[in-house]
Amino acid sequence: MRAILLLGALSALLHGAGAAGAADEAAGPAGAEAAPRQMLAAVPAARSLAATHGAGPAGPAERPALVPQSAAAAIISGQMLAAVPAAAGPQGAAAVTTPGEVLAAVPASVPEGAAAAARPAGPPEGPAGAEPAGPFARMLMGGTGPCYNSARTPPPANAAWTAANSCNNPEGQVQGGVECTAACGAGFVSAGRFIQTCVFESWIFAAVGDNSLTCTVPGCSGTPSAAGFALPSNAQWACGASITSTGSSCTAECAAGYKLFGGPWASTCGAGGAWQAPSGTAITCGLIVPAGPCPNDPGPATAGLPDNAAWACSGTSTASGTTCKANCKAGFGNVAATTYEAACLDGLWQQPTGDLTCAVATAPCPFLPPSTWLPAGGKWDCPTGVSQGGACTASCEAAYSKTGNLIAFCFNGAYAQPNTAMTCSPAGCSGNPSGEIDPDAVWSCASPSLHGAKCAAGCKGVAAPPNPPTVICDYGSWVYSNGSCADETTRNFFFTITAPDELIDRLEGAIERNRAPFLANNILQQPSISGLLPFSQSSVKVTDTWISQSNSTNQKRRLLAVTGKSLVVVGVQVSVGSGTVAQAAGALVNAAFSSPAASNFILAQGLDVLRGNFVEENLLQQVTLGLSDSTGRFVGEPAGAGGCLVEMLPTTTANDSIGILSTQQRGPVFDVNMCSGWDTLYASYQYKASSSVTGATKLTAAIINSTTTRCTVSPESTASRASLFEVACKNLDGTSFSAAANYAVLVTANYTCGGQPSAFFDTTNVAVLTGPSLALRAGKQPEPGCGGKPAVAVFRYNLKNLQLFQDFQLTAQVAPSCTARLISRPSKSNGLAVVTCSGAFPPGVPVAVGLNLTASVQGCRNITSAFEISVPVTCCVTGSSYAKGATAASPSCFGHFKPGTTAAQCSKPVNASGYLNRGPGNATLFLAQSTSSCSDSFAVGSVSVTCPDGASGQKLRFSVTSPASRSADRRYLVLCSAPTAPLQCPNPRWISTRAKPGQPGLPEGLNTTTANGARTEEFSVSARCPCSSAYYAVVETVQYRNLPAAACSR
Repeated sequence: MRAILLLGALSALLHGAGAAGAADEAAGPAGAEAAPRQMLAAVPAARSLAATHGAGPAGPAERPALVPQSAAAAIISGQMLAAVPAAAGPQGAAAVTTPGEVLAAVPASVPEGAAAAARPAGPPEGPAGAEPAGPFARMLMGGTGPCYNSARTPPPANAAWTAANSCNNPEGQVQGGVECTAACGAGFVSAGRFIQTCVFESWIFAAVGDNSLTCTVPGCSGTPSAAGFALPSNAQWACGASITSTGSSCTAECAAGYKLFGGPWASTCGAGGAWQAPSGTAITCGLIVPAGPCPNDPGPATAGLPDNAAWACSGTSTASGTTCKANCKAGFGNVAATTYEAACLDGLWQQPTGDLTCAVATAPCPFLPPSTWLPAGGKWDCPTGVSQGGACTASCEAAYSKTGNLIAFCFNGAYAQPNTAMTCSPAGCSGNPSGEIDPDAVWSCASPSLHGAKCAAGCKGVAAPPNPPTVICDYGSWVYSNGSCADETTRNFFFTITAPDELIDRLEGAIERNRAPFLANNILQQPSISGLLPFSQSSVKVTDTWISQSNSTNQKRRLLAVTGKSLVVVGVQVSVGSGTVAQAAGALVNAAFSSPAASNFILAQGLDVLRGNFVEENLLQQVTLGLSDSTGRFVGEPAGAGGCLVEMLPTTTANDSIGILSTQQRGPVFDVNMCSGWDTLYASYQYKASSSVTGATKLTAAIINSTTTRCTVSPESTASRASLFEVACKNLDGTSFSAAANYAVLVTANYTCGGQPSAFFDTTNVAVLTGPSLALRAGKQPEPGCGGKPAVAVFRYNLKNLQLFQDFQLTAQVAPSCTARLISRPSKSNGLAVVTCSGAFPPGVPVAVGLNLTASVQGCRNITSAFEISVPVTCCVTGSSYAKGATAASPSCFGHFKPGTTAAQCSKPVNASGYLNRGPGNATLFLAQSTSSCSDSFAVGSVSVTCPDGASGQKLRFSVTSPASRSADRRYLVLCSAPTAPLQCPNPRWISTRAKPGQPGLPEGLNTTTANGARTEEFSVSARCPCSSAYYAVVETVQYRNLPAAACSR
C-alpha cells in the first residue's frame, strides 16, 4: 500500500508539474521574474537597455541584460509593476501598471534589438492609443532627459570617462537612455565595468556589476618565494608583501642577528606580474655570535633532562654561540630521532631543545620461549616476543586449569629457563549441566567435579529410573553420555543446527508447540530411510524434542551473526520400540545416527518437509546440521546445506613482494597484516568439497561495508574437490591503500548440492598498517672546507614507524662527483650520511650538496627523501705571517732568514719577511704574500708585548693570538740593539715558542688557551736590557683558514 501511495504521490507531483508548465507556456516563453534592485524593468517583448542603445564597452556577452525577454513583471526603484501575460492588451500589447497611473500598452511586435527606447521623430508606430503616457512609461521608452554630466558619480581611481556620447565633457548633458562608460588609464589593469545610464533625468547604475570597475597598478605581489624561489636558512626577501612594479627588483637580505656573506642576490618583476629567476651572487647568512662563554659547572638546566642522561660539556666553559649536548649514561643508548642540547648565548644557557630517549642498550627477544618448557595444555602469552628485561608469562589453554606460574625473562636476546613450575590440568565442572540434557531429568552433581567424573540424574516421578541420563565432566563442561528418563529403550541425541535467524525462530517455535516430533517422524517414515537402518523404520520414532543450548555466546556464534545466522542445539529423544530385537538394535541405531550419511540424509529430508510447509528456498539453502554432543561440539563431519560439505581454509603467508608482513590464525579468525602504500589487498585459500557437491563452485569476494573497492578471485570457479585460489581487492579509483585501516574480506563459495544452489562463507581480516616514513635534515657540519678541496656535508636521517623486526636497506644517491657514506649511529634507523664532493671549488662561493636517500623496507613500498645543504668554501693559505706594531722600529720590510743557530741553516732561502718592533705595545700579524715582501693586506692575528717587571725590568711578556692550529710554528726574536739590515745569520737567534726554558732568552711560563676558534700563546722572555728599549720580531708559519677570498687570489 505504501508503494502504491508513493507512486500515486509521485504521479500527482509530476502531473502538477506538467500542469504548471502548461500554464507557463500559455503565459509566454518565460514566467514573471522579480529581482528587487537588480533589474530596471521587465515588459513583454521588451529588450535590455544594452540591446536598445547598443552594447557598451563591456560588450553584450559580459554585461547582463537589464530586461529579460518576454518578462511579465517589473521592479523599478523597489516598486512592483503589474504582471500581465504577453497576450493581454490591444493587439497583443502588454499592459504595465504602476501605482497611481496606467501606462499605455507597449506594442508586442517591437523587433528584437530595435531602439525601442529612443525618442521617435514622429508618432510612435503601432495601433491607435499606443502612445506612452506617464513618466514611468516615458522612462521605459527613453523619452526622458536631459541628464547633466556634472551630476554623475565619479569613476574610481585611475579611470576616466570615455569620449562616446560626449561623456568626457564634464559640462555636457545627454538625453534619456544614453550610457556613459569609464575606462582605466593607460598602463593600469582593468577588472569589472563602470557604466551609468541616464533615466528620468537621473544617473543610475542600471544593472548589477555596473559599479565594479577597478584599475590596479601592474606588478608583482608578495615576494619571489611565492614563485618558488627559496632562500637559504635565516635569509629573507626585502620587498615584503607590497606590490613591486614591473622592472623593479627585490633583493635578498639576512634576518636580524645574522651576517650577510656574498650577494647581491635579487629577483626582477617581469611583464605580466611574474617574478624572474634570481641572479647575482648567492648569499649565506651566518649567526652573529656575541662574546662571553657559559660556565660548565653547574652547566645547563637539569630540569627536563631525559631519564638516564647527563650533560656532556667539555672543558670548564662553553663558548657563546656553541652548544652542549646531553648523552646517555653508561649502559644506555639513544633511540630518539634528534639530539638534546642547550645553546650558550652571551654567557647565558638557553632553554634545551630536542629529544633524547635512553634505553637499555641490549637486544630484545623477538620470539616465543621454547615450547618444550611448557606443560601439556600450556601456551606462551607473548606472540611477538618481549623487550630486554621483559617477561613472557605462560598460561593454560581454554578448558584447562592452571597451577603455579611459569615466567621466562629475556636477557640480551635470549630467554633464561624458568626456575618455577606450572601444570595445566583439564578443567573440572562446577554446578549442574547447563542447558537441557533430558526434559525429565533432575540433576544434583557434585561441585566441583574433576575432569572425567560422571553424574547420573534422577527422573521426575520415578524413584529409581532403570537407565537414567548420565553426563561426563569433559574439560570443564558436563557432556551427555547415555541414558534417558523415558525408558531403557530410548536414547537422547543432539544435533547442532546453524541457519538464518528467521528459520531458527521457526524451529524454536515448532519445538515449543511440540510440532518437531511430528516433522521428525515424517522424515523417518520416508521409504528411502530403510537403506540407512537395518530394521523396520516403524519401530524407530522421535518421542520428544527440546532446545538443549541456544543463544550461544561463543566465537562461532559471533561470526555466524555477521552473516545473519544463529546456532541452536536440539535434543532429540529416539525410541527403538520394545522387545528383544529393538533392544539389540540399539547399538545399530547409535551407529546410524552417528554416521555422516545420516546427518546428510536427515538434513536433506528435513529440507523437503520444510519446503512442503512453504519455507522459502533461500532460507533452506543456508542450513547446516550435524550430530553433536550436548554442548554443541560436532561429532564427526556436519552436513552442509542440502547435505554437502564445503570448506575454505586460509593459506595466506607473509610475502614481502606484495606487502604482506605477517599472518596469524586466532581460533576461527584469520588475520593478515599489510604495509600501507600497496594498491592490492591479498588473501589465499585452500578449497575443499565433499563428493556430494556437484558441478563447478563459483567463488566471489568483497570487502564488507565497502562501496569503493572491488575484489576478484582467481580462479573464479573450480570443479575440483581440493584446489587453491587467491583473492585480490583494489580501490575503484586506482589509488593505493595508504591510510591505516581494517578490512574484512568476505569470500563466498556458491555451489550446487542435491540439485539445489547453496553457499559457504569465510572471512579474512586484513589490517593495513601505517607504513614507515623517512626524514632527512642537516646534521652537525664540519669546519668549512678550503678552496680547491672537496666539499663535505653531514646529513641526519630518521626512519620511523617500523614494525617489530622489520628489516630495511638504505640507498644513497648523490651527484656524479660525490660519494656518500652511511653511519648507523645511534641506530640503524637513525643515523648519519656523510657526502663528499670532489672538485676545485673557489673560495667564497657556497657549494650545494644534495642527497636522495631511499629506504627499501621489508614488505613496504620504497620511500625516498631528498635534502640539500649549502656548504661554505673558505679561503685557506699555508704560509707565514709577521708582526708589525703601530710604529715599527725597522724603516722598511726586510727578509728574515730561516730561523736557525748553525751556519748550515744560514744557506737556506728566506721563508718570511717582516718588521722589527721596539718596546712594549700591540702589533698585528699580517699574512706574508710572498717570501721577500710585506703587504700589510690581511690581518690574521695579533701580538701584545708588556713589561711584567716594569719598564726597567729585563723581562718581556708576549701574548700571540691567531687562528687555532696545533701545527703552528711560532718564533720570536729579542734584541737589545738595532741590527744592521739585512739581519745576519746565525745571529740574531730565532727561538721557537716550544723551546724548553732554562736559559736566558728562552720562553718561560708558556700558557696556551683556545676560544672562539682562536689559539693564544702567552710566555715570558728574559732580555739583557730594559723591557722598554728591547727590540722584538715575531713570525708564524701555519695554514690559515677563513681568510677573505681575495687572499687566495694572490
